[in-house]
Amino acid sequence: MIDDDRHITVKDWASDDQPREKLHKKGAQSLSNAELLAILVRTGVKNIDVLECCKRLLARYDNDLNKIAQLSVEKLSESEGIGEVKAITILAAIELGKRRSIQEWENKKSITSPQEAFNILQPMLCHLKHEEVWILLLDKKNCVIDKRCISKGGLTASVVDVRVVMGYALQVQATGMFLAHNHPSGNPTPSKEDINLTKKINDACKLLDIRLLDHIIVAHDKMYSFLENGYI
Repeated sequence: MIDDDRHITVKDWASDDQPREKLHKKGAQSLSNAELLAILVRTGVKNIDVLECCKRLLARYDNDLNKIAQLSVEKLSESEGIGEVKAITILAAIELGKRRSIQEWENKKSITSPQEAFNILQPMLCHLKHEEVWILLLDKKNCVIDKRCISKGGLTASVVDVRVVMGYALQVQATGMFLAHNHPSGNPTPSKEDINLTKKINDACKLLDIRLLDHIIVAHDKMYSFLENGYI
């Protein structure tokens, strides 16, 4: 029997129930989010095992990993059984997952559809609490040659200098471009300012013989495509 005064660790569970053992035998995809977090967190607190701590952490944020990714180390540390070191470990793991997702899509030979561009941009933008505007710059084969944040704003708006955008494109000799920004509210509906920005960038691209392939709004896990909605 486990002493109630001890912190209950993964090692205290039956072998078949241990997340590490389960991952080793069945692969990471077989684990729940709570089990994956338990591997990172490692120990629980008095009378509460590590898996229960992780279940409570997920429940506190509606079982939404995007919400957890938005937390600061200090805020995440407030959760039961999650101190500063564990919070740093969790956020580092989430960041690695985000970078892996970005790299996977950037390594594709070409990016031609709004969905493919969204798959690159969504991990960078979906967790932000403020608005950012990004561009993906492509060569004549539609391969990504650069990606840049061109503007950062508040909760609802960013200011974009069209000359700066086109300057970056000319600098790397891009022949195509995806424009994107996020809506921290989670509502993908474009504003009048979003529509006006699309027109300005599209007009500038035409003058310089650069293709504006799309303007994409990232709203958590939702996407709005200006191309698919007839604005480009």
